[in-house]
Amino acid sequence: MKNEEIIINEVFQGTPAIRARLRNTPIVSKRKFIQMAEPCDIFVTKTPGYNLKTSSSRVISKMISFAQGSPYTSSKLLLPDGNLIGYGVDYDQDPTYLSKMKLKDYMIRCDFACMVRVPNLTEEQKQKIYKYLLTRQRVPYNNIGLLKTAWNKIMPDFIRLDFKIEEPEDKRVVRGYKKALFCSTIISMAFLYIGIVLFEKPLEAWPRNFILTPKAILVSRTSG
Repeated sequence: MKNEEIIINEVFQGTPAIRARLRNTPIVSKRKFIQMAEPCDIFVTKTPGYNLKTSSSRVISKMISFAQGSPYTSSKLLLPDGNLIGYGVDYDQDPTYLSKMKLKDYMIRCDFACMVRVPNLTEEQKQKIYKYLLTRQRVPYNNIGLLKTAWNKIMPDFIRLDFKIEEPEDKRVVRGYKKALFCSTIISMAFLYIGIVLFEKPLEAWPRNFILTPKAILVSRTSG
């Protein structure tokens, strides 16, 4: 199986497609960024240093950024009450579980963020996405799933092991799915739950996939 999504050159040179998408995305102040946000927007961010409490977490964050050809290492979603929800959002809570924090408070310490919007969502669809995430706040972060997707994405064909990651086939499976979930996959699964397939392999989603999918628009970004 050809590894078409990430080739080894991207690790050293960055992803041309990502660079092009970001180059065409307006850079705004944090204040304007917050004003432009709408419920159900996806935020891909560079995990703030305050939330990387161990040397291993700091190393993993750098590796994820390095391997993606992108500065963004985490994904969250905006709820209608102004809170972001995602793994490790609230630095006072256990980062292995979903937590919430007001977008304005999160952005005080987060310098690099990009706002991604899936257009034409109905209010009913949005409510189902919120419910999907809010009912999974005790589903733990799956480090093994992250490492498997990293191997699948990064390794050249001749040394790939091609870890098999079970893809859900219908909503009944999606509803109860608890395997291989981390910051980007749980959001991609929430959209899959309402019938929107943002990319081919929702259980191998990384922040870069939200930037590259043609089914979403990049609204704006901050640059520090």
